[in-house]
Amino acid sequence: MDEELFVNDLHRVVFEEMRKMGQSTAREMRGLLPARITNRGFPDFDWNEFLGSKLASEKEIEELYASVLRMIEVRHRDDAETGAN
Repeated sequence: MDEELFVNDLHRVVFEEMRKMGQSTAREMRGLLPARITNRGFPDFDWNEFLGSKLASEKEIEELYASVLRMIEVRHRDDAETGAN
């Protein structure tokens, strides 16, 4: 996925930071992402609000995060096979 595909700046920044973090647990993400997002220019970033409070379990967050990483890997593999950026 390309960050240019995101219309919402906050969503794009969250995606970029998740991509930079690589393989991390949901617990690590919850601990590190809020400060990283705040440092990127979103001082009022609330991770729980972003996730919809406590609507997602830690297991569901892990699964969603793993899914995003798989999409990134597939995109890069496809780009490498076609020679695209």
